[in-house]
Amino acid sequence: TLKNALIRDYGCAEGDGTAMLTIHFPGCHIVGHDWSEAAIANATKRWPTIAFEVGDIRQPKVADIIWASHVIEHMQDPAAVVENLLKYCIFLVIIVPPIYPNVQHGNHIGATITEDWLPNISMLPRYATQYNTCRWHVEEGFPFLEGNIVRVYKGLLNANPVL
Repeated sequence: TLKNALIRDYGCAEGDGTAMLTIHFPGCHIVGHDWSEAAIANATKRWPTIAFEVGDIRQPKVADIIWASHVIEHMQDPAAVVENLLKYCIFLVIIVPPIYPNVQHGNHIGATITEDWLPNISMLPRYATQYNTCRWHVEEGFPFLEGNIVRVYKGLLNANPVL
């Protein structure tokens, strides 16, 4: 089990994912980060026992584990963001939806095509998988499957792993 690790959740928005991390990793110190002050204010109100901070994924803080779910794909150069994050952690977990050419919609309009950046990361992941999530399309009012790509990398931070 994971004990006493510092886990930073970048792109936490209003904290739902951060709250799930606190459930799945008891005994760890979890901090949610988002660049939006309004999102952090809402997260703090919704989850008063969880730590949240305004913070930009492009200027990370040191952590045992950096967790970035559904945020990397919105960066101008996702591979460069991943390469930078690796310097600040022992392990890096990224979760991104596959963004295909000509299939961009909703929150992913303008997102970088996954096959254009994911292979450019210099390190191979220690773990990689894909899965689908059933989500509700708010504007259209129907459920849909959203794909997810998961990659876990060994970071470059010199420390003894907490795993």
